Amino acid sequence: MNQTTLTPAPPQGAPGVTGATSVVDLNTVLQTVLEHRQEKLHGLQAILRCDRLPVVHGEEPAWLVMLTRLTDIVLDRPPVASKLFLYIRCEPEKGSPEESERRYAISFHTNCSSDSSLEIHHAAALQECGAVCHAAGGTFSYYFLSPSRCLFTLTIPGKIS
Repeated sequence: MNQTTLTPAPPQGAPGVTGATSVVDLNTVLQTVLEHRQEKLHGLQAILRCDRLPVVHGEEPAWLVMLTRLTDIVLDRPPVASKLFLYIRCEPEKGSPEESERRYAISFHTNCSSDSSLEIHHAAALQECGAVCHAAGGTFSYYFLSPSRCLFTLTIPGKIS
């Protein structure tokens, strides 16, 4: 398995870097993303499953862009079976402190094709996702050739409401 973790110093003007943060419900943001991708999801006969996601700090537009980019990467890569499967798993990070300080690992498991071209074709989007996670105090990793079919993992502080 090849893994790349991005924790860059975000460039000036990148989403999530203005310093104006608020509380963002990632469930609502993801719902918005998926509503705008209904036609594509239907055409792929996609099967979606998503755990409850945390409420996080940051800029809602930055989280919207990030979840849109990650979803589009999955939807633009052909599934290895007749239907696309996407499971967005969320669980407290192992060893994470009590609820008020908890960190969550959000991972995107899918049967879309995954190879080294992921990094080549989506480098800018992957860097942007890393910057958003970094601005929220988290990390972003992406994988290709993962036996668990996990394509992305975000580890961010938040709270499940």
